[in-house]
Amino acid sequence: MPDVVKAEVPSWRWGERFDPRIVRNVSDAADAANEQSLSLLEARTLADRWETAYERLSRDGSFPEPRRLAGANALYRAASDFTDQVGRIYAREALYFAWLSATLLGQLHDGVSPADLHIPDSPLLRPSQLYADPSVLPGPPATFTDPPDTPDEESASRVHARVLQCLRIARLDQTKPRYVMDVGFDAATFPDEADESIWGSGGVDLAEALHQYGHVCLWNLALPKPDAGIGN
Repeated sequence: MPDVVKAEVPSWRWGERFDPRIVRNVSDAADAANEQSLSLLEARTLADRWETAYERLSRDGSFPEPRRLAGANALYRAASDFTDQVGRIYAREALYFAWLSATLLGQLHDGVSPADLHIPDSPLLRPSQLYADPSVLPGPPATFTDPPDTPDEESASRVHARVLQCLRIARLDQTKPRYVMDVGFDAATFPDEADESIWGSGGVDLAEALHQYGHVCLWNLALPKPDAGIGN
């Protein structure tokens, strides 16, 4: 069973330097991504359970319990479809969390005082937008350096590089992932993608990388840097 990605929200005191609306929005985005990560784990566990039941019931090929076999197969298919849907939602929420945290961190390192940070107006962000244009997601600021003793797996530049790697893998896996990876794509307009899964497009790996990037940016946003020329 894979580990659950989780963004830990810093102590509430981290937000004393910022507009309360900024704190609420960032905390809400972190919590939303965390909830979808847990929901994905639950959905995958349910799908694994019914796949195992179906395989057990059909193992010897005699099918002595046809109704149980049919039920297990139906539930496995339903759980798999639900897992894909949760994965799409997770990717969307993780993208917003990463975008918001990285955007605010960039403003801070551009010299904007903590009290004057603002959330730019933006349309609903979807993974397909990131796939088409990776610059939708800000990278670490040019003036940013990881705090001393930062583990490699929590280095902002390394985590951002992982996001870009997941995007490159998605390009190799799918010809048209923009319809597969979005929530609520128009199956009537794109019927060939109606039954596709985000698993093939690297959507879950991308969501997890985005979630981790949001977490890293949030914690660096929360750290006071009185020696970096940034207002406090």
